[in-house]
Amino acid sequence: MPERSETVLMGIDFGLKKTGIAIGQTISCTANPLDILPSKPVHLFWEGLQNLVRQWRPDAFVLGVPRSGLERKHPLIPGIIRLSRRLQQEYRKPVYLVDEQLTSHEAAQQLSPKQKKALLRKQFALDSIAAKIILETWLKNPHNHLQLDELEKSL
Repeated sequence: MPERSETVLMGIDFGLKKTGIAIGQTISCTANPLDILPSKPVHLFWEGLQNLVRQWRPDAFVLGVPRSGLERKHPLIPGIIRLSRRLQQEYRKPVYLVDEQLTSHEAAQQLSPKQKKALLRKQFALDSIAAKIILETWLKNPHNHLQLDELEKSL
């Protein structure tokens, strides 16, 4: 099998109820919404994520972190830390953390009213689009990401 010259990235917008997934690559610096996974029960989340990882074979993961999580205790931070650690342990791939401020708002702005209605009906909603925006944020500036230990200190 030939070597891939691009880096395939999986973007993740973690949520307490559902988690948006996007896929992108470094040659064209583009990303696309991919899927929504239920965050609970945890075994269903990991089963779904493992299937996507097998299918897309990402070289790295990019997770969104709420900026307010660094300023005060945000309810998503413990889950983001656990997810980051497990991704590193299971896949032995880099995990990058980027500021996700306003990604859900920006995702909603990118949709026409007709698209919003169709997406909400399918429950594809904004989470995978927010994951796409998180991934695009990293692709635009791959050196501007948070360190996991920095995030852990915020707890």
